Amino acid sequence: MFFVPNFAFSSRLFLLHMLGQSCYLSSFRQLPVIAICGATGTGKSKLAVNLANVFGGEVVNFDALQLYSGIDIATNKISHVECLGVPHHLIGIYPPEFGHRYDVHSYRDICLPLIENIRNIRKKLPILVGGTHYYLEAILWEDFLASKRATSDSTSEFDSGVSFMHPSECYDLLRTLKPDVAAQLHPNNVRKVKKALLDVLKESVQTKTQTELNENIENVDLEKQVLNRSIKPRYPGGSLILWLDCASDVLNTQLNKRVNKMLDSGLVDELDTFLNKVDVLPPRFSETETSDAPDIEKRIRVEKLRALFAQELESVSDPMCRRGLLQSIGLKEFSDYLALLPEERGTVEANTLLKQAAENVKTATRQYARRQVIIYYLLFIC
Repeated sequence: MFFVPNFAFSSRLFLLHMLGQSCYLSSFRQLPVIAICGATGTGKSKLAVNLANVFGGEVVNFDALQLYSGIDIATNKISHVECLGVPHHLIGIYPPEFGHRYDVHSYRDICLPLIENIRNIRKKLPILVGGTHYYLEAILWEDFLASKRATSDSTSEFDSGVSFMHPSECYDLLRTLKPDVAAQLHPNNVRKVKKALLDVLKESVQTKTQTELNENIENVDLEKQVLNRSIKPRYPGGSLILWLDCASDVLNTQLNKRVNKMLDSGLVDELDTFLNKVDVLPPRFSETETSDAPDIEKRIRVEKLRALFAQELESVSDPMCRRGLLQSIGLKEFSDYLALLPEERGTVEANTLLKQAAENVKTATRQYARRQVIIYYLLFIC
């Protein structure tokens, strides 16, 4: 693994260094798999393109958000111009409404054959780049998706499913599974009903898999498994990980500039378009509402946002925010402003909401970058 400090500001020197190490790459009996990881804003995409042009490679995305089409600004997809003719794979391949259907298993199943095709058929250098660490781990380590992680994978499926269920459907299912628990809750207390339903579903999975989990633990060398969750590399001796890093104060400045650029490029308009197109209204809403209601347009916008996050606009802790496009920084932070109609956005209050949302995006981006550094340190350094 190469540690690359301050790469975003010394790309020329690093490329010269890599050119000097070309004999190292040629020493592999088979073309290696290169992975570029690190905090957002450190220049991963730019490095991937430069290395691909120098060594004859193709870029494979491992950012979960960029798998989906739509909201390209919010997910910071690389533009056609920035690709510089380098083939990029697994970007915008799923429609946004399928966010709750695809997970790390789906990604692994399409990514592994693609990597083999690039390196064995096309004889090109596969360069993985992105920011979703567990997607990368699923590719580079064979044991990452072993049965010992069945519980977390299965419960995440429940998270996404319950989030899109209508409140009355959640209560009916809870009453079927645990009538005593349902009897203690009011059907209109949506948050508590959904939490109780999730607890019941997760408990059933944990009970079912506990025996299998214990069997796996008995066969694992705990000294090797303390911090790194995976211990069996998929490409032993045939992978190269580049971790990009830079000083936090420099990175924070860079991230603030990026958010400002996103706003100037039309981030709010992009989120508005996404909200107008996405079809998430529950059937009961369309059945009970009429198009001639005086506030129907407003109610539709608010109902869509509530359906997306499955709870009140003021809270953004819904599990669906961790999956599909709802993970993207921007949609959650701008939700209060997006709920406003165009004619309501010229007020002082609306302008305050807009400015606060922009600051929240900057804060969330910086926090996300810090989390990425910690995660990669635990995965690859410790």
